Amino acid sequence: MEMTIQKKITKGIYLVIDPSMDRLLLLDKLRLALQQP
Repeated sequence: MEMTIQKKITKGIYLVIDPSMDRLLLLDKLRLALQQP
């Protein structure tokens, strides 16, 4: 369980730091989340 949490945290930080494709994917996820009712 700890590994999964750490993986998620690491992935989140990576998405925030990465300047290109992963940031676009993150923004796309946020946009989809905002579209949800």
